[in-house]
Amino acid sequence: MNQFLQCVLNGIGSGAIYALIAGSFTIIYSTTRIFHFAHAAIFTVAAYLTYTFSVYLHLGLALSAVLSGIAAGFIGITMAIIVYEPLRKRAASAFGFIAASLGLLIVLQNLISLLFGDNVLILGEASLEGISILGARISSTRVLTSILAISLSVLLCCVIGRTRVGTTLRAMASNSDLAETSGLPLYKLRLAVFVVGSILMGIAGILVALDTQLKPDMGFYAFLMGVTGAIVGGIGRTSWAVAGGFAIGMFRDISVRPSGFLGKKMSKTTV
Repeated sequence: MNQFLQCVLNGIGSGAIYALIAGSFTIIYSTTRIFHFAHAAIFTVAAYLTYTFSVYLHLGLALSAVLSGIAAGFIGITMAIIVYEPLRKRAASAFGFIAASLGLLIVLQNLISLLFGDNVLILGEASLEGISILGARISSTRVLTSILAISLSVLLCCVIGRTRVGTTLRAMASNSDLAETSGLPLYKLRLAVFVVGSILMGIAGILVALDTQLKPDMGFYAFLMGVTGAIVGGIGRTSWAVAGGFAIGMFRDISVRPSGFLGKKMSKTTV
């Protein structure tokens, strides 16, 4: 029973992060139709920027996280303006966008390796006392990061589903040509979703950095899990994509229970 509860707690933590990643990816993909692989690099860059601001510049963890989130949004809109929008003007194929996105991912990931090396870095406080629930334990850091990730995912779903801005983005996702004919500023909206999506992805990277280790390739696995959840849940609807991301995280951790629900031995949980 303790083992099962431990995996449920771990699954909630992982699912919260994957839900946030799924939501951030979905608002970009549904409105721009760009399979944004470089989104994974935003995750990693935000984590390493937080480490840089906090450890090297001694700005404090809270301020470092805020600055890194802002930087993530700036990087996202820069990608859109310099790379994606010129491709759109040239009527590039879907493959062209994917190739460009993969190129951005490779460049940024290798830049991080060049600047920081491939050694594992630690940002969070490993000594934080955990919370015991019926024999299972969860770190205070993971509790806080899970609450924040879930809160942001719920807020995103509410904005998309219940506000005028959300209605505009859904109209744009449904039929961009009709939306443009109706007078919607599609260029500005595309840039806006890149900013918001990148900030949310950056926050996900920061939250993971606080709870686990930093590695140059940390963003790609998290991105794949989040996108898988979005596809499973329904990438056309933000709320279902978020739910799918959460479900993927829960299933992943429950399936690697120590005694093995699916016959696998559980190792240390990572996001």
